[in-house]
Amino acid sequence: MADENISPATISNIERGVPHVNPQRAVYLLEKLNIDMKDLPELILGEKEKLKEAQFHLNSADLKREMGDIQGAIAKLDSLEIGDDHPLAPTLYSLKGKCYRGLRNWKRAERNLYKGIQLASQRPDSSNIEAVCFLELGLCQYLQNDLDGALKFTESGIDAFQQEGERQYIWHQLHANKGIYLERLGRTATAMKVVEENWKDIERMESVTAKLTFYWLRSELNYRLELYDEAAHYAAEGLELARINRKFSSIFPLAIVLGNVHLRQGELEKAEECFMNALGCKDKLDDQKSISKVYIRLGTLYKLKKQYDQAAQSLEKAIGIGKEQNDVPRLTSAYIAMGELLLSLEKKREAIEYFNEALSLAKKHNLKKREHRALYGLASSWESLDEQEFQKCMHNMYKVQGELRQNEGVVIDEVD
Repeated sequence: MADENISPATISNIERGVPHVNPQRAVYLLEKLNIDMKDLPELILGEKEKLKEAQFHLNSADLKREMGDIQGAIAKLDSLEIGDDHPLAPTLYSLKGKCYRGLRNWKRAERNLYKGIQLASQRPDSSNIEAVCFLELGLCQYLQNDLDGALKFTESGIDAFQQEGERQYIWHQLHANKGIYLERLGRTATAMKVVEENWKDIERMESVTAKLTFYWLRSELNYRLELYDEAAHYAAEGLELARINRKFSSIFPLAIVLGNVHLRQGELEKAEECFMNALGCKDKLDDQKSISKVYIRLGTLYKLKKQYDQAAQSLEKAIGIGKEQNDVPRLTSAYIAMGELLLSLEKKREAIEYFNEALSLAKKHNLKKREHRALYGLASSWESLDEQEFQKCMHNMYKVQGELRQNEGVVIDEVD
């Protein structure tokens, strides 16, 4: 279309809606395309109707995915004639990325999400699809046990978010996920800061899931900081909200926090009831990996009640779920808890095996607090068996503690 009166660059600017183009150039291009100016409103309305229809089909595919028909959603998305130059192409790729994330096909998920980011970043719209894609990439990394990667992608999503754009609920979901990743990394103080910064919006959060995530984070982090009354308060408030909305995936972790508080306060019967309430939700959970957490806590509870066989059975279940679900942080905690149980029973050689398993996973996945606890367990096990191994563990524990103090300024105990 370019000639001596209009350049390729100007045509490109007109196509992309760049505002500083001389209107006469746009009129000239219309004449070359045999389009009359008076026909533009009708053409625009036609394009809007086509966009509405395409958006309807994208929404329908996303609904299929939400209802569990992921293959049907992918088939629906593949059937749509939406090329890379289509305004909804970034949305299409983001939905495909979500589908493949649900199937745990990480390569395809990431490929589609990267494509969605590439296309969204080239367009001056305000759909916040770029932020959605970063959020999903964070989830992909989290589910592959790369917590550092999950945190980086989520922070990129926060940076990409357009405050005046669509999908405002994504803002709080990004921050909720950031809080989770920081909590799983053991960065308690930083995670609490994220919670406090977002708490002012708690009543007007569109997403109940995000709101309940913040309730869980606030209660869990208060528990970690040994603020037990506050932990119980926010856990109880969150449980009521989750019960009203029948959000079993939130009832589960909140019941565990409440159980943890009772356990810490020596109220073992109340703690056990809370943990059993959590287990009552297990068949309704989409994410089965979190079930190992309650079995770790039951192992601790039965150990305190001197019901050692039940404690060992609970921890074996936690280890089995951790392996099956490839949940490295909780698997590491389960190994540590089993090592501590065996150590309390003077079975030091057996305990060493579990502490070594925990140490290997913690080092590989940069779980510093778990690494510190595993080393302490090993040192306690080797103390009367081998002085050289004992000193080696103490030296390594000292180094890890230095790294923890450098990162957080304080060491907070962490078991799951």
